Amino acid sequence: MGRNQVFAVVCSLLALGTLVPVEALIDLKKAGECVQLVIQAASAGALVAIPTVRTAAQCAEYKAAKNTDLDANGLLLIAFGFLGKVAQAPKCLVAVIKTYNDLITPFVTKLNDLKCI
Repeated sequence: MGRNQVFAVVCSLLALGTLVPVEALIDLKKAGECVQLVIQAASAGALVAIPTVRTAAQCAEYKAAKNTDLDANGLLLIAFGFLGKVAQAPKCLVAVIKTYNDLITPFVTKLNDLKCI
């Protein structure tokens, strides 16, 4: 196919695409409500992230090495050490999962009610 033929086909497809009503494909009001719920859930999760990590660290008795540099490798070492320590303390891991489950459940219920998912 030559360049002109490819260009003509692409232009034809773009022209046909404008004939399909957008409202038939996406309900913008419903999509806005769904996006707003997802943003609210992410915001709620972010608000409890640091206290939850702090509680999990205390529960698992995690102590970070004081001499670790906080470059990318040092940060990864701290994160993997923390995750390993919390994973070895099942009650702490269950507490973290329960915290987020209780937090996210109302948002998931609303998303299901709106048929977003």
